[in-house]
Amino acid sequence: MNDETLRSAFKSWEALSGTSEEIFAYESRMKRVMDEEAAVRNAELRVQEATLKAEQKAHEEGMKLKKQMD
Repeated sequence: MNDETLRSAFKSWEALSGTSEEIFAYESRMKRVMDEEAAVRNAELRVQEATLKAEQKAHEEGMKLKKQMD
């Protein structure tokens, strides 16, 4: 069973078994968790992008120095 299937099953179960206040609290918690996961992933992507740019710049600088030495 994948995460999406499990998440859907729990959501359905919560909707059937909870009061409106419990459902609101559950959805609020889920939103907070999803937002936190998105923020972590966004930070990871920014680090990857910065690393790639730094590597490209270092390569370009190395090529410039090589040309100057030739």
